[in-house]
Amino acid sequence: MSRRGAPLLYEVAARPWLARLSARHDRQVTLGDVPDEDLQALADRGFDYFWPMGVWRTGDAATRIAREQPWLRDRWGQAFPDVAVPELVGSPFAVAEYVVDERLGGDEGLDRLRGRLATVGLGLILDVVPHHTATDAPWVRDHPDWYVVGTDAQRAADPAGFMDAP
Repeated sequence: MSRRGAPLLYEVAARPWLARLSARHDRQVTLGDVPDEDLQALADRGFDYFWPMGVWRTGDAATRIAREQPWLRDRWGQAFPDVAVPELVGSPFAVAEYVVDERLGGDEGLDRLRGRLATVGLGLILDVVPHHTATDAPWVRDHPDWYVVGTDAQRAADPAGFMDAP
């Protein structure tokens, strides 16, 4: 519990955060090897929990869509002018599988981070949101009954809002 009564949560977009740490430390930083001083700095700011949002593996379809859509590439370029399009990955809300993306250090890296956070007094928060599903996630193929299917009229009115069943 925070010194102020309610617990304080620090949420960070995992991929950009690790990219900034990598640039600052002049090496590839993954979840498992975030420098001690960066973790201690969070604890020193009074946070109780750390939430690295977007650690789950995204689908290849989401990455392809992100790279092919001009408006997404434009927004990416505005937000990250020094990052090349090949580094653009799918939305963190297009989860293909609830395993930590290997590019971020994998499940082992997250486990190391959890232990290291505990040494500075921080807990780890992760999210599982079932409707944050990639179109190419196994759930979509294996359990289509878990998803809402639009009517013909809805699909005609909003073609981008629906996808074909696998």
